[in-house]
Amino acid sequence: MQKRLLHFFITILVVGLAFASMLFINACDAPVSSDFLEGNEIDPNNPTAVTVDQLFTAVQVNGYRQHSGHLARTVAMWMQQMAGTDRQYQQYDRYIFSEDDYDGEFDNWYTGGGLIDIRRIIKIANEQLNDRVYAGYGKFYEAWFIGTCASIWGDTPYSEAVNDQFPTPKLDKQADVYAAVQALLDQAIADLGSGVGLGPRTVDLGYRGNVQRMVATARTLKARYYMHWAEVDPSNYQKALTEANQGISAVAGNLMTVHNASVATEWSMWYQFYQSRDSYTRAGKFMVDLMKARNDPRLNIYYRPLANGQVVGAAIGEPVSSTTSLLGAAFSSQASPFPLITFEENELIKAECNYKLNNPTAALDNLNKTRAELQAKWRATVPTFTYPPLTGLTGQALLDEILTEKYLSLFLQIEVWNDYKRNCFPKFVTYQGQPVPGRVLYSDDERNANPNFPAPNAQPARNANDPNACN
Repeated sequence: MQKRLLHFFITILVVGLAFASMLFINACDAPVSSDFLEGNEIDPNNPTAVTVDQLFTAVQVNGYRQHSGHLARTVAMWMQQMAGTDRQYQQYDRYIFSEDDYDGEFDNWYTGGGLIDIRRIIKIANEQLNDRVYAGYGKFYEAWFIGTCASIWGDTPYSEAVNDQFPTPKLDKQADVYAAVQALLDQAIADLGSGVGLGPRTVDLGYRGNVQRMVATARTLKARYYMHWAEVDPSNYQKALTEANQGISAVAGNLMTVHNASVATEWSMWYQFYQSRDSYTRAGKFMVDLMKARNDPRLNIYYRPLANGQVVGAAIGEPVSSTTSLLGAAFSSQASPFPLITFEENELIKAECNYKLNNPTAALDNLNKTRAELQAKWRATVPTFTYPPLTGLTGQALLDEILTEKYLSLFLQIEVWNDYKRNCFPKFVTYQGQPVPGRVLYSDDERNANPNFPAPNAQPARNANDPNACN
């Protein structure tokens, strides 16, 4: 991380100046323009001139890139919601990847609108602005970014990260990172509710300064992270339920990406990806077949029907074909918002927890509340959309329906992978019977700069919160 600080401070100033920073994405996304670092308004030798609002804009855009870009596309393939059908995406689909395939994704939790800038936001908010609300936003994003990083890579630098005293920071244990993140979220919630300061207001792209919604989202994030450890510590189901009961209570409170169809540099990540790589990934056969079997009304929303009106998915590793469907316009258009932390996730966390805590009636109520909210949500664009409540579900059938609904509702989101690792559900056939990867490899950039990062053959196949492969 430290070896790229100069590059980071130059680029982040530009990224933070405008939402046009959506161009600054990894090599598997849209290319960066040749004049990216040009402009008389930027002094690369004076990075301290950046404002807290510019920093926060960059952090939010980095969050969009990290949660709806290359990592999310990989998860969508491994979870068989999409299929890799061309070039390197066929390799990813077959669980073949190397330590440089996700180097940008690992680095960006720390640089390019990551932890370094978040720490600067918190420092400015506390020491210059006396704005605890703004500091609370910063702490939320720090917890979200580092928690997601730990969910994917396991042990990761945190306690010594972004500290000049530790040029080669140690890797903290995954459990310690999660504990620290939960404590930080508690601080964020306290700061957000303090009423001290104004916060980012309209610079908050997702909620436009609605602090109450931000607090609820922090509660949902706490519930998410408790669920990540439920496989090894079932007491986390009660902890997650307690937080989710205070979390996002309706679809209107969802944290979504924000894009602008009128400005090319602000288009959605999937749209930018499809501009030159629409052959790389198509609808996944398993999910398409599942939705058809359930008569799920979202099938033609999630995927683009072919000329004959049918939606057809590709099997694992199947090459690209004109007879397989692309991602639907609701997710792949220029201004398509991408879900980041949502009511659907929160309510289905409650459903799973209530089931595990022997309260099936509440679990079914949570499931049906999700269906009712989804019906109202999609009827805004598809007036005939119908998703009625379910009755008579008990036992394993109830749990399977809860987990299936979450698999479908969190379409394309990284969190689907964490759910799969915990529950080994859905029960799809993996590529040649191999287990779905439990993690990806650390960045080779980091390993070359920091001896604390192990070589690929010395890294674990799975993280501490997920000790058992699903097959």
